[in-house]
Amino acid sequence: MLIMPQAFANGSEKLATQLLEVSGINTIYMQGIVAGYKKSATGTNRPTTVIGCFAAKITPRLTLRPLAIGYATEFSDRELQAAISFFESKSGKKYAQYQRVKSSEMFGAPSQEKEPDMTSRDLELINAFLETRIGKLILATNSPMSATAKTILQPQLASFHEQCSKSAAGG
Repeated sequence: MLIMPQAFANGSEKLATQLLEVSGINTIYMQGIVAGYKKSATGTNRPTTVIGCFAAKITPRLTLRPLAIGYATEFSDRELQAAISFFESKSGKKYAQYQRVKSSEMFGAPSQEKEPDMTSRDLELINAFLETRIGKLILATNSPMSATAKTILQPQLASFHEQCSKSAAGG
């Protein structure tokens, strides 16, 4: 029998959800799923109707709870609250906007936002946040939080792919 170690932090899913909503991280994660699917689909010559159908099903709301579970498992309430406080601050809002703009550019998604103007104080506060444990993991590509979300979402994403493929084939 495999015995799993207890989760490191066990924070509140409610606080994790609040963090995701205030930071927009779930939107960035959603963009990554769509971009990854498009890249994979293009390499296999999947019809654009299948790609469009799949992309339309992936929403920030879809990714919210799986990510919240990952964040609640990884971080304590204290860490989550500190991150919420950061993202609710003027500097945190600028950092979130900057991340949304850069992620949109990276994933080839259109963005209505522009990069925010940051003061040296903003950069100082952002850098201080990025030195915290949550700051280091929050946008890491292979973070434990995104791995948890991926595991939770995988069956639903496979179902969306199947639905969209059947629909495109007329079935």
